[in-house]
Amino acid sequence: MKLLQNAKEVEILHSSYLAATLSKDDNSKSYVVSIPYEGIMVEVCNFPKKTDFIGFSDVIQGGFMRIKNIFKNEETDFGVFIHKPIKMNSFSIKFEILNKRKIRIAEEDYILSIFCEYSYDNPSIIKYYPILYRLECSNGWIAVFSKSFKEEVKVKDVFNIDCIWTKCSFENYTQKYGQLVNKMREEDLNRNFNKQAIKTFKSILNISIPEEIELRELLGDRDVIDETPMDAIRENNHQLGNTKFAILNSLTSYASRRQDTSERIRMFKKVGDYISSEMESSAKKSELSTLMWNNLVQFIERK
Repeated sequence: MKLLQNAKEVEILHSSYLAATLSKDDNSKSYVVSIPYEGIMVEVCNFPKKTDFIGFSDVIQGGFMRIKNIFKNEETDFGVFIHKPIKMNSFSIKFEILNKRKIRIAEEDYILSIFCEYSYDNPSIIKYYPILYRLECSNGWIAVFSKSFKEEVKVKDVFNIDCIWTKCSFENYTQKYGQLVNKMREEDLNRNFNKQAIKTFKSILNISIPEEIELRELLGDRDVIDETPMDAIRENNHQLGNTKFAILNSLTSYASRRQDTSERIRMFKKVGDYISSEMESSAKKSELSTLMWNNLVQFIERK
């Protein structure tokens, strides 16, 4: 699997495991944050007054603490993706920590990772959020982000693990996601499929594609699958039918093929927000109504 093959060993983070120090510049009366980089102390930012900040070492440790908490008492096999390595004059870091152990959701295999992001342009905040990679996919790897399952952490709280980073919270999220996937598989849009697919691409990814009739002509007899929205729609429509699940896969398939990392992540975030909204909407529709007294008694006495 491409995803697992491309994951690096945890050791790749060793060179980025850098502490940061604060000192006062007596000449400018400002406070300077420095890190050890390639054998020398390098100034990465300065402030007119004392400011909360953190070293890359604590960012990395905070990421591992969160993913370890989700898989507490379970076997783990960690790998790493580096999205933005530390460079001179660009002191920020973006990376993922993934557990290569598979998770089963809605009869498919997934891998969980945590995306970690920190920059001295905004030194008081760290961003952590999870990604679910679906492995059983002919389109290559795809990801799901959740707007309701992420954290922007004040640096002073980096080692205080929020309650969302627990096994119970994660299992609750994946159960809801699995229910949504099964529902999307069953929802047949019939003749409205193409129209709905076009509308979804435009509203979620902000990508305009041809109207329904023109789209059908474009998708007619083409065999070559490239990186256009139309091809993603055609491919998933053929495999998954006229379902909302096919549209979801079209979105993630198209996003996963973006070469630019920033654009790919932007699209995945948009898809994640869409999925989260669908999950919330589905949950509201399935909420239990008030029981009649006799039914409540039966519920209480049920073994």
